[in-house]
Amino acid sequence: MINKRNPNLSIIVSFRNEADVLDEFIERVQNSLDPLTCTYEMLFVNDASTDASIDILRQKAEKDTRIKVISMSRRFGQAECVFAGFEKSTGDRVIYMDADLQDPPEIIPELIRTLDEEKADVVYTTRLSRSGESAGKLMITRWAYRMIHTLSSVDIPVDSGDFKLLSRQVVDHLVEFKEQGLYIRGLISWLGFKQVPFFYHREPRFSGKSKFPIWKSKGPFLSFVRAILSFSLFPIYSVLFCGLFLFLLSLCVLLGTMGMNLLYDVCIPSWGYIILSITSMGGLELLAVGMVGLYIGHIHQNSLARPRYIIESTINLNETHE
Repeated sequence: MINKRNPNLSIIVSFRNEADVLDEFIERVQNSLDPLTCTYEMLFVNDASTDASIDILRQKAEKDTRIKVISMSRRFGQAECVFAGFEKSTGDRVIYMDADLQDPPEIIPELIRTLDEEKADVVYTTRLSRSGESAGKLMITRWAYRMIHTLSSVDIPVDSGDFKLLSRQVVDHLVEFKEQGLYIRGLISWLGFKQVPFFYHREPRFSGKSKFPIWKSKGPFLSFVRAILSFSLFPIYSVLFCGLFLFLLSLCVLLGTMGMNLLYDVCIPSWGYIILSITSMGGLELLAVGMVGLYIGHIHQNSLARPRYIIESTINLNETHE
């Protein structure tokens, strides 16, 4: 049985129903990191999988105590699972990534080297390409990244996803956050410290289908909404400016109509302007109420002070390493 103490590196993997890739993922991580002098742990956070994922990990964990598992009591979401990993990790440095092997474990040593050479606290990966994804998904993803970057009050890098190497200092600060509706990418940017990019080509999934299809899963949409609500007041300001614009436009139309009636004796039906005004203002009011409602819902969610997740069981987390 492999058993090492005081890991220098914690690898956090949030997953759901990844039985067809876990063997390959673990093997590639081990092949990439075993030649290094650092010790490591792999912390798999199971978001209520319904396939054989937990059985595979249980067998692996019996042979290698560096493999640890946290199982959620129900499906809580990727961000919540990653935070559970942050709170349970013990490494001096922490990587969080997906298990689908789109982010190749072979570049982990290069991330570590970059962190050391740059004396940084965060190395965030930036995708030069994304293989195996449809043109529609690529277009929407690029638009969403740039929209978040433009509207956010902090500098959130574009094309940078959930594959980052963090120092323990950054992780310790992250776990102090108590807010609900987590947007981890934004929180890491908000923290500051020295953050440097690492450019790479993202690979297609090793096997199976994406657990976050752009058209069928609510995950990407919720992530986008969380980013806007947590780091931007632009929607509220946009409603304010739209209201001001419509008010000035209505005033100009009213003055223009009065002028045409007085100077050119042109009779314009008043009901047309009434309908236009009602439609415009009604749409603006609904838009404003919806946007403000999102923020109020976000406040309500945090005011409940519920735990972000509930852990059902763990594997190897309570063992004393020798």
